Amino acid sequence: MGNDIGLYDTQGNEIATIDPKSGEIKINPGFENKVAIHLSFTAHIPVIELRDTIKNNVLFQIVLPIEAITNIEMNQGKPNYEQLLLNGNFGDFNGGYCIKNIQNDCIIYTNNL
Repeated sequence: MGNDIGLYDTQGNEIATIDPKSGEIKINPGFENKVAIHLSFTAHIPVIELRDTIKNNVLFQIVLPIEAITNIEMNQGKPNYEQLLLNGNFGDFNGGYCIKNIQNDCIIYTNNL
């Protein structure tokens, strides 16, 4: 009963919350080893998925505005995707990341802000 948006399983347990102002998703205590947050590119837009790690199925899919994705941790890497740190002449994206697909295309860029 706060300002956050609750995500519940079929038994009515709150497994995660989303801060509607920042877009931050937090897995609630007791579910850290049962639910994981993944970034999926299968829809060609970044879709955040909450996955049941035991049954290996998607519980929730969340599409956030690009500016709300502030940190990407790659749980699935090569050969499908690779995260590269951008250093050098990348302007606003310097210090951010490029997520490359197997065709060597950067499909998403993030900056350090």
